Amino acid sequence: MIARVLWLLALTLGVSLGSGAPLRAQSPAEVSLGHAAYAEAVTAYRAKDHPAFLAAIERADSLRPAHPGILYALASARALSGDDPGAIATLGRIADMGLAYDPTVDADFRALAYDPGFAAVAARLRANVAAIGIADTAFTLPWRDFVPEGIARDPATGAFFVSGVHRRVVVRVGADGEVAPFVDELWSVLGLAVDPARRILWIGTAAIPETAAVDSTEIGRGAVVEVDLDSGRRVRTLSLPEDGWEHVPGDLSLAPDGTLFVSDGAAGVLWVLRPGAEALEQLAGADALVSPQGSALSADGRTLWLADYSLGLLAVDPATGATQRLAQPADAALLGIDALLLHGNDLIAVQNGVRPPRVLRLEVDPLAATVRSWRVVAAGLPQFDEPTGAAIVDGRLHLIANSHWNRFEAGRLADADTLSPPLVLSIRLDDPSHGMLEN
Repeated sequence: MIARVLWLLALTLGVSLGSGAPLRAQSPAEVSLGHAAYAEAVTAYRAKDHPAFLAAIERADSLRPAHPGILYALASARALSGDDPGAIATLGRIADMGLAYDPTVDADFRALAYDPGFAAVAARLRANVAAIGIADTAFTLPWRDFVPEGIARDPATGAFFVSGVHRRVVVRVGADGEVAPFVDELWSVLGLAVDPARRILWIGTAAIPETAAVDSTEIGRGAVVEVDLDSGRRVRTLSLPEDGWEHVPGDLSLAPDGTLFVSDGAAGVLWVLRPGAEALEQLAGADALVSPQGSALSADGRTLWLADYSLGLLAVDPATGATQRLAQPADAALLGIDALLLHGNDLIAVQNGVRPPRVLRLEVDPLAATVRSWRVVAAGLPQFDEPTGAAIVDGRLHLIANSHWNRFEAGRLADADTLSPPLVLSIRLDDPSHGMLEN
């Protein structure tokens, strides 16, 4: 049904695949126009005006080429309009992405029920839900209502730090496995970054509806906190501007010289704190970004790779903020990326805005501003429940597997006692048997 399209569209706002040539980059303006066209398509669908539904969703597809949620709606519109081959071909494009649906339970495709081509593509889509990869348990946390988001490691001590969205605390997990609160009395704790050379833990924190016992007058405020990595003592707090926009510093990353990059997904801004600076400054804004998430500096320091939940993968000049959206393979889906890390010259991306959630390994070409290839490292593991932050240690990805973000209802954490304890998985990155789907 169209409800399935609405569900996926709400989660996955970025570019995806096509067939043939690499996809061109999208702009924030096209995202807005694409949503408007999609909304028009939904209205027509609900009115059972199938010609208008098809026309509007085709316009949305032209604005957001091969967005998977729009593609599914396009397949639905073609099926309802009697274009069976077109519907089957469109579903096939989604299957090529490695994404999962079951169109056999969707009444929109009822007329195709006995078509062998439809049966084949439906089987491919259902098969994409199968788990890929092997993961070991690194550690768990004892608080079911913790809602972990960020994770970072101190290489000097071997300790991990994990942020809590609901419990408003950063915990330290020692090399011996001991778990203890490290910094508290914050708003929801989101992005973390460890600067081992300067012995600093950077913390992104924001007052959001999911913050336990939040003061409603503080909703929308955000800050970055500098903490002594050894003692947990707060050194300074850098507040994001109170300018009428909500600010959520959800992801942090560092350059070797200590430059801090802060992704503010709510305001659509990438902030930077240069060495010696007293305040954050805007590096890139809403003219180029929609919802910036994880970032990672290239090995040569010339490019900041940035995941935008709505636009896909971007290349940002860390000096000037000049932003370029990367071209990508025709069969890649680079939307809904949360965490982004550098591994050698490749990027490791945690995607929680697609179904199934997964971890990708991306080969990127900075000179051509292109993603050259992709493969799945892990997908649909039974432990996954909205995977979020990650850190790489000795060739293994330490991934927050079950953040439980999707268990919030209107800011309230539903049935917290039934949630599984927060789990960090360890996934080997360089074992080819862990990446079974490759373009």
